Amino acid sequence: MTLILGPWNLGRFSKPVGYVACAYVALIIPVLCFPAVKGSDLNDLTMNYTCLIYGGVMSLALLWYAVDARKWFKGPKINVEHLIHTEVLEGERDGSDAERVNEKGIEKE
Repeated sequence: MTLILGPWNLGRFSKPVGYVACAYVALIIPVLCFPAVKGSDLNDLTMNYTCLIYGGVMSLALLWYAVDARKWFKGPKINVEHLIHTEVLEGERDGSDAERVNEKGIEKE
């Protein structure tokens, strides 16, 4: 399968930007799971339970995928390919009805 670049892309910077974005996400998710307070002020009420909830949900999702979903899940379906190869219809330059509506929002005849 060949990758078809869209009208806007990063060109040769796509892979470096993707690597930096993945590294940032991999760093920031654990950091956001840390509690906001530390030391003797940390108790059951001030604890950040995000790590427990996030880790539990992700563990269940990965387990479900490993046991069942990998057998039938084929990934997202492309359903907008027809939009890439179509011509813009007259009167629908930007997809809005701005040409048919005056400045007060009333439709012109």
